[in-house]
Amino acid sequence: MYYLKSFYTSSPFISIKLDKNNHNFFQYISNDNKILSFPTYYDKDKINGNIELKLNNNKSILLESLTLSLIGLLQNKNGEISEKIFEDQIQIIDGNNSQNIINEITNFEFCFEPKSKPYETYISNFINIKYFLISIANIKINDNISKLENKIDICCLKPAPKQIFDEYYLNKDNNKSLNINIGVENVIHVNIKLLKTNYCLDDIIMGKIKIVKSELTLNSIFLEIKREEKINIGNTNLANCQEMGKYELIEGYPEEGDEFYFRYYLNGVKNLTPSYNNKDEKDKIFEVRYFLTFEFNDNTGYQFFKNIEIGIYRMNLNNTNIKYDIKEKNDKINEDKFISIKNLLENK
Repeated sequence: MYYLKSFYTSSPFISIKLDKNNHNFFQYISNDNKILSFPTYYDKDKINGNIELKLNNNKSILLESLTLSLIGLLQNKNGEISEKIFEDQIQIIDGNNSQNIINEITNFEFCFEPKSKPYETYISNFINIKYFLISIANIKINDNISKLENKIDICCLKPAPKQIFDEYYLNKDNNKSLNINIGVENVIHVNIKLLKTNYCLDDIIMGKIKIVKSELTLNSIFLEIKREEKINIGNTNLANCQEMGKYELIEGYPEEGDEFYFRYYLNGVKNLTPSYNNKDEKDKIFEVRYFLTFEFNDNTGYQFFKNIEIGIYRMNLNNTNIKYDIKEKNDKINEDKFISIKNLLENK
C-alpha cells in the first residue's frame, strides 16, 4: 500500500473558501443569456473565509510563505488597457515563520477589513472592472521549491454615499420634474415631461409626451436607454455607446394635440449599473453616463431624436433612513398599478 500511495502522490494544492454566511450573490447576464453569479460584498463588509491547503498524499511540506491579495483591475475588451485600481494584501505566513505541514488538510483563516473601493464591479462589452482574491504559497518538498496559486472572482458593490444620494435623489430641488420642448421649426414641435431625472436601479421612469405641432405623419415613438462609457488613462482616451433597452411608447399615427403618458421599468433593463460622473469625483479614469433617447419616426423614413441625461444610483440598503425614504416614495407610486401619471406630474 505504501508503494501505491507514493505512485499516486502529486503536487499539493490550495483553494480559497469564502464564508457562506457573509455574502449574497450578484448575477450578470452574458451576451448568450447565461447567468453568471459572483459572491458579493459592499464596501462596509468584511471579506473572510479560509485558505485550504491539501498535501495530496505528500508526507509533509515546508510552507515558506502564504500571501492573499484582494485586487481590483480595470480592463477594456481589446486589451489596450489593464490598470490596477485597488489592492489589499494579507501576509498569512511570512518568510521568517515558515511552517512544516504534516496534516493532509490544513486551513488558514483570513479576513479583509472593510475598505472603500474606487469603483464597483462592472461588466460590459467594452470595459470590465473585476475584483478577485489570489493566494500564493511558496512551498518546499524534498528540496524542490514551487509556487501554488489559486484565484477566485468576487463582486464588490459600491452604493452611492449618503450625501450624494441625498443630493441627487432625495433632494426635491435637484430632482425636479423635467419639462422641455423639442422639434424642427415649422415641421414638428413636441413637449416631453419627466417626473424626475435621477433614479434608483429598480426605479420607474414616468412621463408624458405631447404632440404640440406636427406637419409629419408620425407612425411610432420609441424610448431608448443608452449607456456612454469612457476610459481616460494617461494618453489613452476611449469611449463607447451602447443601447441598453428600447421601448415603443406610441404605435399608430399620433396627431397634433395628442398627449401620452408612459412608464418604463428600470428593473427590466439587463445589466444596468449606477452612473459614474459625479462632479466631486477626483479620479476620472472611468465614467459611465446614461441617456434617455426619444426617437420619432414618420412614414417616409424621416427621424429625429432627443437625448436627455439621467442619473442612476445604487441605494444603500444598509442605511435605514435611506431605505425608509425610498420605500415611502415607491409605495406612493406603486400603491395602485392604475395610478394616474398625469396627477403625479401635476403634483410634482
